Amino acid sequence: MDLGELQKIIGIEISCGPDSITISQQRYIEAILKCEDMERSNPVATLLDPNVPIEANTEDSDNNQSNPFM
Repeated sequence: MDLGELQKIIGIEISCGPDSITISQQRYIEAILKCEDMERSNPVATLLDPNVPIEANTEDSDNNQSNPFM
């Protein structure tokens, strides 16, 4: 059964363009801001340089992924 183009899965919005795929969690982020009473916060540009490659953490760790928003 073909359900068509994927648009959302487990809260992640997905949009496909001719040359790209975009994923977003805008509603999730808005819910966090509302929960923390930060809805009127000023947005800023992404602080991560998009030209810097992201590499896996090679240090030994206990894989602690605690995060109050997960």
